[in-house]
Amino acid sequence: MVVYVYSDASFEAGILRLGWVIFHPCLPTIGGSCAVPTATLASWAPRRQQIYRGETLCGLMVPVLHPDRFRNTDVIWYIDNEAAASSLVRGSSKQLDVHMIAQYRLGARTWWEWVDFFFKSCRWLESLRNR
Repeated sequence: MVVYVYSDASFEAGILRLGWVIFHPCLPTIGGSCAVPTATLASWAPRRQQIYRGETLCGLMVPVLHPDRFRNTDVIWYIDNEAAASSLVRGSSKQLDVHMIAQYRLGARTWWEWVDFFFKSCRWLESLRNR
């Protein structure tokens, strides 16, 4: 059974938002969004931009929020941040805060796919993320 996930993140005015859509063959399609708490942002290394961390965090948060959609499945996960996709594939990063996020493993076989073109042409995920 193959599950498809599309996720994205934005960082504007100091607010990191995450958005995702999960396509499961046996369950209704669902999407969600959330703002990352400022306490979480404060625990990370200070940076001008937090997109990389947010994109990586989706790989941790979404399965935790929706475990039944991932358990014992094959997952193809589309992500538009090359650095985050690379960290999730390796399960590590040279940057300690991202490394801690990327260490999490799903109860599923996951293929992380970087897609630069997809998110530039599909604003539906952006509108979900910004709810």
